[in-house]
Amino acid sequence: MPGKPTSRAKATTRHAKTLKSKGSRRPTASPYASALDPKTDICVVRRHVRYIDGRPAIISDDYFDERIVRGTELAEPEDTTRENILAEAGYEQVYDIDEIITRMPTPAEVDKLGISAGTPVAEHIRTGYTAADKAVRVMISIIPGDTLILQYQIPT
Repeated sequence: MPGKPTSRAKATTRHAKTLKSKGSRRPTASPYASALDPKTDICVVRRHVRYIDGRPAIISDDYFDERIVRGTELAEPEDTTRENILAEAGYEQVYDIDEIITRMPTPAEVDKLGISAGTPVAEHIRTGYTAADKAVRVMISIIPGDTLILQYQIPT
């Protein structure tokens, strides 16, 4: 079981005048499903390309255990900005563990983000947990390296 982090971190995107999303949702087999429930490889994935000022800026895929989100807005294809849906389903997300990897983009990411093949990307993997250390969400974001700004506030 993962240990709870001792500090809270916050990442922000600067210079974002408008943020729009185009996305879809579908049950799917995924390697991230086992992080949510080791007994299954099926989960609900919400796939989005986030736009800033009319240009694709972030690929964002959210993975959820289908049994947890069944009957909620997270199981629907429409985008939602509500943040308490998991808590309402009885699975309040209380902490995250982040992993950030820099790498070269895949051809599909180059196409979706409209970047050159030589532009590195950051892959941000955020796994959200309940107080009982149950993983309830895995978010994978792909951000072009030439636009990424990370800003963290960490208590000392």
